[in-house]
Amino acid sequence: MRETLLEELKGRLKGSFLQGVPMSRLTSFRIGGEAELIFRPRDEEDLLEALEILERQGVPWRPLGGGTNLLVADEGVKGVLLDLRRAASFLEVEGSRVRVGAGASLAGLLLACIEGGLSGLEPLAGIPGTVGGAVKGNAGSGGVEIGNSLRAITVLSPRGKEERGAEDLPLSYRQGPLASGEVLWEAVFQLEEGETEEIRAKVEGFLEERKRRQPLGLPSAGCIFKNPPGLYAGKLIEEVGLKGLRRGGAMISELHANFIVNLGGATFGDVMGLIETAKERVLREQGVELELEIEVWA
Repeated sequence: MRETLLEELKGRLKGSFLQGVPMSRLTSFRIGGEAELIFRPRDEEDLLEALEILERQGVPWRPLGGGTNLLVADEGVKGVLLDLRRAASFLEVEGSRVRVGAGASLAGLLLACIEGGLSGLEPLAGIPGTVGGAVKGNAGSGGVEIGNSLRAITVLSPRGKEERGAEDLPLSYRQGPLASGEVLWEAVFQLEEGETEEIRAKVEGFLEERKRRQPLGLPSAGCIFKNPPGLYAGKLIEEVGLKGLRRGGAMISELHANFIVNLGGATFGDVMGLIETAKERVLREQGVELELEIEVWA
């Protein structure tokens, strides 16, 4: 990164900077080379100014959430990663509405719902990462998507700040309402009032089911592929005999075939090799084209 750009960023912005941090430390896959620069803004205005500078200077940038749905190349990431987990970790409950920052954890949102007696998001229990990441990918489980309860968002971009209501939130399967070049700052959810203990019991039930069905004891990025319409990606991969297939330090999980796990020392190439094998075999034998659910930064 140009020294003059780094000097401008540090001179004008109030947040903190990290250089050369291995992405293997910042992703649940434990894979990935160094991030050129990570910026943690102090507040909304700080992020807006950063976006303006980066756009003007032609520097690539990406928001970085919890890193739980992400595979990063061993060569690392060029440009600037924007980490909002400090600046946008706020959470406010107002009746049956919850206003929450994009940097807050999804687990924290579920806990606030339990404590506030608010129902609607229980099936999402156990999905890791931040609210921002969940909204971006319209995370879902058990037939419930986070977008079902989403009523408003605030997005930031090099053009400024924009607030959008429910009528302006295009949502589809694993696709949230953000356009390219936008960063989610906050989201507002409308939930149903319920009994705290009933909600807690539902959340605990979903957590137990997730522990039973998914390889949570090993590093992974969650489900690798989206489920094709009317089908399950894991079942398709299992039916073509790929459960337990290994490449280097990576393996298609023996517990859930839509997970690839890092057994230790797995590389980007190891995982991508298994991804390509699964896609090719399922297409050839089942006639179904699998689409990635995880993000790949290469």
